[in-house]
Amino acid sequence: MTFPATVVSVMIASPGDVRAARDATHDALNRWNDANARNRGIMLLPLRWETSATPETGAHPQDIVNAQLVDKADIVIALFGSRIGAATPKALSGTIEEIEGAHAAGKPVHVYFSDAPLPNDVDTTQVDALRKFKSEFQKRGLYGAFTNEEELKGKVWHVIETDLAKLDVVRASSETSSSKFDVSLEVVGEVYGFVADSSELTDYVTRTATRMKSDCSASTTSSSFSAPSAQPLLDRRSPQMFVKQVEDWEANALLTPTAGLHSLVAQISPPIVFRIINNTKTSLKEVRLDVRLNPPLVALDWRPGGQDFRLYPECPKAWGGDSFLAPDLRLSPQISPSPASGVRIETESPAAMSVDIARLHSAQTATTRDDDVVLVLFAETSDGIPEVIQANWTLAAGDVHDVLHGSVDIPVVIRDLRDPLGPILRGEIGS
Repeated sequence: MTFPATVVSVMIASPGDVRAARDATHDALNRWNDANARNRGIMLLPLRWETSATPETGAHPQDIVNAQLVDKADIVIALFGSRIGAATPKALSGTIEEIEGAHAAGKPVHVYFSDAPLPNDVDTTQVDALRKFKSEFQKRGLYGAFTNEEELKGKVWHVIETDLAKLDVVRASSETSSSKFDVSLEVVGEVYGFVADSSELTDYVTRTATRMKSDCSASTTSSSFSAPSAQPLLDRRSPQMFVKQVEDWEANALLTPTAGLHSLVAQISPPIVFRIINNTKTSLKEVRLDVRLNPPLVALDWRPGGQDFRLYPECPKAWGGDSFLAPDLRLSPQISPSPASGVRIETESPAAMSVDIARLHSAQTATTRDDDVVLVLFAETSDGIPEVIQANWTLAAGDVHDVLHGSVDIPVVIRDLRDPLGPILRGEIGS
């Protein structure tokens, strides 16, 4: 079904050595469109020289790219890895010329440098030139850094929201006026900001993975020269499969170390409640509320306090723990819970939630359940946690052409996890 939208062009500029980062940026823009385009009436259009530029003669290739992409872009996101790129008649590289051109035109420009290890076949001349440019650029403004593509996606989402607000982008006009469509949103509860030591979390993950692989190796080695150990031999997994599971878990856990604390904080953080108030003089049907918060906000399913929790519950069972003698839960029938109304988590991070209401009568207030979702964020120190978080929301109804959008402030409560979790992470007491 078609819908009106204001198109915002976002150029992805970079030398040719960061293809994965370019793809990740493109994917982040597409994900933003999936979550917001219809409700907010705004569509992001990625511009890349590989797909958006057309062959043309009569000018330098960089001039053609400038005319076809830079001049048409509303926002520019520039990425660097280990290369600065090929020089042009006007600048040290094509990417730098694109940055300078967009900046001179008053367009938002965001520059990110990769912190990933340099490749073995790195061109040292290119690296030196890039480091010099980075040092000089630092004197002119702020730049960003990313260690992997997932981190970059979150940062792209954040700058897009910031730019849309600064550019005062409005949704495309629809057929009817929204003057008679009046709904407000209140949030009851707080965001919980947790202070955690990521280095201790990282050490815990690495130490746990090393111990698990060592236990497997010691068990299989000893069984080759002495009486077989019953427990490992009864494990459904081969040693190779087990080690692969552990290595995959370790790699994923190190990408976002604080994710291992989600099971805990979902129990100790009170849930939030949304109150949707219909100030319209008529009833509304098929109401859909979407709430978005920028990274690093995380939305988690609330869990009653007192339940057992594990640090990093996705960690594979220990070697010998997946026994043939244990019930095969994978083959047991699973009963799907019946769908329930309330807050639905679309994505954990960036936090995205939705609420569906079949009918909202005039002057009626719909309140979501108080056992659905908690909002949390993590930081290294309390100074890195803001006092208030802004949530952006959109609301649509099946019998109204327009879409309302607004924002609401949610207070933040700080909790320090370093002292209670430190002994567990350091292995001084059991987890």
